[in-house]
Amino acid sequence: MASKSKKKILSIGHSYVVALNRSLMREVAARGNFDVTVVAPEYFHGDLRSLAMESEPAGSQLKVQSIRCRFSKKIHFFYYDHLQLRKILRDTEFDYFYLWEEPYIVSGFQVAWELRRLGKPYSIFTAQNLVKKYPFPFSIFEKKALNWSEAVWPCGELVNRSLEKKGYEALKRQVLPLPVDLDKFRALDEEQRELQKEKLGLRGKKVIGFMGRFTEEKGCRTFMAAAEILLENPSYTALMIGSGIMEEELRTWSHAVGFSDRVKVISVTHSAVPSVLPVMDVLLCPSQSTSFWEEQFGRMIVEGMACGVPVIGSRSGEIPFVIGDAGMVVDPTNVAAWVESAQKVLWQEAFSQDLIKKGLQRAQIYSARALAPLVEKYMLAGAANIK
Repeated sequence: MASKSKKKILSIGHSYVVALNRSLMREVAARGNFDVTVVAPEYFHGDLRSLAMESEPAGSQLKVQSIRCRFSKKIHFFYYDHLQLRKILRDTEFDYFYLWEEPYIVSGFQVAWELRRLGKPYSIFTAQNLVKKYPFPFSIFEKKALNWSEAVWPCGELVNRSLEKKGYEALKRQVLPLPVDLDKFRALDEEQRELQKEKLGLRGKKVIGFMGRFTEEKGCRTFMAAAEILLENPSYTALMIGSGIMEEELRTWSHAVGFSDRVKVISVTHSAVPSVLPVMDVLLCPSQSTSFWEEQFGRMIVEGMACGVPVIGSRSGEIPFVIGDAGMVVDPTNVAAWVESAQKVLWQEAFSQDLIKKGLQRAQIYSARALAPLVEKYMLAGAANIK
């Protein structure tokens, strides 16, 4: 039973349907200073697959409550069951609320509206790093949800700057990166790596990796072009983890270029990624900038670092800020630069080990354990100290 002196916190977001995405709130609950509940859809159509609410791991102090939602195939239009949402917000005496939904989508505005009506304080997340003018009514959703909030939590530096450019410089803001669970994402020793490689049919090869949605904006075409050159070396293989609209094209490509036996295209659940990601010898993150999208954070970068994998990322969106000095940053469309950088990591052992060491250190600042005190100090304490 929670102590009466503990503040009761509720956070709601569709991403909480995946247990790994609750790592930050789970860590806050484990610290024992707050009674924390998260609310997530009982079922959600995700980008990569349909998702049913995952259970909490044994021993977790985090409380999880499911809620029905509608139209979850369209992220901008989905919303929570109104009566169920109102009951959750009204019937329990929570002290503070955190909305892990974008302010411009229907569900973000829906929850903000209900909390405003009930006179409840909340802070809200955003990952929009481009200055966009949304059509009505989404423009109104964003304006109202942000202005009613006590604080805004941009997930990166470019998102923070975007808020300023859109006229929200007066809002209390604190950058809160997307957390990574370092209890799950960690490096394997050499024996473990070789066993995993053998399971995947990669034993004895240097593994060039990609992880994320199989789309053009995530850089699949740049990866394919670089891989065609790199795979001319028979000691290399490529491992692509993810799914998306280009999946069939990727499989066709691997056969067309004659490397089908050395290109593995696999789809795994997020919970299974920590067992596969560490087999990579280098992770390429060639996200592309478009007129409508830039990489908003790039959690695969931190996950790779945490798994002891050297990372090469594109000079696009938030990626250079996330990598810092713990990886390589190259032009997103310069295939020769991707090839040269990958070769340097794969064949210069001292350089590779230096990146691994720096990456493991940098991953610590994005851990749920490191970010939990920040959440407690600002968001869960009412955001009173945010400058």
